[in-house]
Amino acid sequence: MKNVLPATFREVSGEDAVRLLALCAREEETAQGLYIRDAEIPLDSLAAFELRDCRLENCRISGELPARPSMVETVLENCDLAGADLSGGALRRVEFRRCRATGLLLARSFGHHVLWEECVCRFLNLCAADWKKTAFHACDLSGASIQETRLQSVSFTGCNLTGAELFRTPLAGIDFTSDELEGIALGGGELRGAIVTPYQASELARLLGVVIRDEPT
Repeated sequence: MKNVLPATFREVSGEDAVRLLALCAREEETAQGLYIRDAEIPLDSLAAFELRDCRLENCRISGELPARPSMVETVLENCDLAGADLSGGALRRVEFRRCRATGLLLARSFGHHVLWEECVCRFLNLCAADWKKTAFHACDLSGASIQETRLQSVSFTGCNLTGAELFRTPLAGIDFTSDELEGIALGGGELRGAIVTPYQASELARLLGVVIRDEPT
């Protein structure tokens, strides 16, 4: 992805940033061209959350938003989104870098050209979501719920998917050879066409109840 930080932007922090976002929400305007630092952003105090060409650093985003959120051409770095509810949101050309996203709700969301890098995404909820051209790099996705989700041109590199739930999510063409897949929950056909190592294949077969023997008895 290109650097999405605009050449000129307005820098705001702390309570000033929260007041500005609240003003944009009341006026039904998109928050655009902002560099937001060190802010506690409670979503349940906003009428909307629409960011474009923004950068957020060291921010805490919490609560549930009444309306569907939108983020476009935006970077979030070292932010805390643990437990926040962004369900039904639309994210286009967004980067999450070194963020804490434990229990983040993104059910029924749409993501396009999204990067997750070195993020803690334990118990992330991506159920019934539609994500395209998205990369997870060196992320902790243990216990994540990725059920009935459409993944198109999505990659996982060096990720921990231990105990992740992948029911009814087709995984054809996805390369898991650098990932940890121990204890993932499957219905049976999700891995058809996925790329795994021989060791992973053996472990996955056991998860599906297949008995493996070296030689016929």
